[in-house]
Amino acid sequence: RIVTGTGATGAFTEARFATRLVGARTAHDIGVEILGVDIGGARAEPGIARLDGTATFDRPVDRTSGTPRLLTLDLREARLAFGNTSLGLDGAITVSPDGFPEGDLTLTAENWREVLRLLTAAGMIHPDVAPTWERMFTSLTETTANPDRLDLPLTLSAGRVSIGPLPLGFLPRLPGY
Repeated sequence: RIVTGTGATGAFTEARFATRLVGARTAHDIGVEILGVDIGGARAEPGIARLDGTATFDRPVDRTSGTPRLLTLDLREARLAFGNTSLGLDGAITVSPDGFPEGDLTLTAENWREVLRLLTAAGMIHPDVAPTWERMFTSLTETTANPDRLDLPLTLSAGRVSIGPLPLGFLPRLPGY
C-alpha cells in the first residue's frame, strides 16, 4: 500500500524492472511493469502500469562512480491502464544545468472522463476542481475525431509545466543538482 503526501492511496501486486546498457556506459534502456494496480479502490478491476524509455546519465551507473545525475530521458511510453481506460505520457526531456526537466511531452488519456473520475476518486484531483477540468477537456475534444481521447501537449521549461500558454504548475529540481 502506498500513501502520498496528499493522502491519495494505491497498491499493486507485482512489479518488474529491467535495464540494459545502450551504447555508451552512461545510457540505459529502462523497462518497468507493475501489475495489479489499485489506485485507492477507485476501480473494481486491477490495472497495469508500464514504463519504457532510455535514460542518459552524467557518469556510469555503478558502485564506484558516485551518484549519477540524469541528463536526458527519452520516454517511449509511460502508461497506466484499466481495461479500455488509460493515461499515457511520451516524449523527450533534457535536464537543465540547474536541475529542472525541459522538453516536450504528450499526455494522452483514452476514455478521459473515466480517467478524470478515477483520479478524483483516488484523491489525486480535488473534487471541487474536477468539474473545471471536465469542462476544459470537453472543449478540447469536442471537435476532434475521437472525443473520448484527449491529447495534451505539455511543455516543460524554466521549472514549470504548461499546456501551451496555460501554466499548470512548478516542477521540482531533480536530485543531485
